[in-house]
Amino acid sequence: MMKHKLTVKQKHWLKEIPKYKQAQGMLCDGKGFCCLGVYAHTQVEEPWELDIDGHYFYVTNDSIFSNGGILDSRDTAALGLKEEYGSFLDNNNTRTRLRFKGIMYEALTDLNDSGLISPKEMAAFIKVNAKYIFRQEV
Repeated sequence: MMKHKLTVKQKHWLKEIPKYKQAQGMLCDGKGFCCLGVYAHTQVEEPWELDIDGHYFYVTNDSIFSNGGILDSRDTAALGLKEEYGSFLDNNNTRTRLRFKGIMYEALTDLNDSGLISPKEMAAFIKVNAKYIFRQEV
């Protein structure tokens, strides 16, 4: 089976994830970022704003804001994710589950929000499982 070749953006993102304190349930909580929030913070030029509930979000072309821990469609495509939640998809684009520390997960958002993975472990997990997360460039 062919190994997924990471793009420059993907390599940069994976290098940045361990440098950030982890947030859960949203891209940014004001103290840290979820794994997808790290991408938005380091590689997306849109402005970050604070909502009335104290959650940070970035303004996008898709909608007034992106919140809840996902990227907008443009940034999902730019990073090369197969799906906006970082869902794990096999070669037929069928959802699959991947194991981390004995627990099965369906997406990066689920794994990040479990609180059972450190940013350093998340970057390593993404690299090892890249073929389930990123579109294969042709």
